[in-house]
Amino acid sequence: MWSSLRSVARRENTTISRYSKATAVLAPQPLCDDYMLPGDSAPDQLSVLFIGAPGVGKGTFGKLMAPYFNAQVLTSSYLLRSAAQQQMQNACSKAARRGEHIQHCIRTGSLVPDHVAVPIVCQFLRTVSGSFILDGFPRTLNQAQQMQQHCPLHLAIYFKLPRHVLVNKMLGRRVCSNQQCATVYNIFEVNEGPIRMPSMKPQIDGECDRCRHSLEIRSDD
Repeated sequence: MWSSLRSVARRENTTISRYSKATAVLAPQPLCDDYMLPGDSAPDQLSVLFIGAPGVGKGTFGKLMAPYFNAQVLTSSYLLRSAAQQQMQNACSKAARRGEHIQHCIRTGSLVPDHVAVPIVCQFLRTVSGSFILDGFPRTLNQAQQMQQHCPLHLAIYFKLPRHVLVNKMLGRRVCSNQQCATVYNIFEVNEGPIRMPSMKPQIDGECDRCRHSLEIRSDD
């Protein structure tokens, strides 16, 4: 299974990094044929972290890699949105205000405070059975340190693209307006030297292929 992770990462031109349990710092290591990830055999439940700038392709790559080790893909935005909705429905006014604050942060593209985000994510991850890929969290060193202390992960993969490519990809991203569907598209195509990323356009411009709802630009894009 480790070799499958390496082959997928190599094909997508990424760098696999060790997740240091001592310092919770992502320390990049060169990817090569004889590079061994932590341990000679894979654990029964593998936890993988994807980090990188918005629009770099973490979600797309997660869908490609997940079948290799039967993993589910979890996004931090989904976990936080779900938590916000639950807390806003809580009869406790303090919990409701916290839920509203989380929603405001997500809507404006701001970081949810560490003391709010870390407990939500860690509490949810403890309930997950089987392997998983966590997309987009932690986003700060403090979050990484707290997370490694309370719910350590096995592996982190860092994704990187040139800034101008990221900007164009963000401008090209479209999301289904139906929250039950939330399928993501991208109308921008990248073809620059070794970077080749075909567009993910819908069949009909502005309309979701799956549920036929309209597409929209995310508020935090």
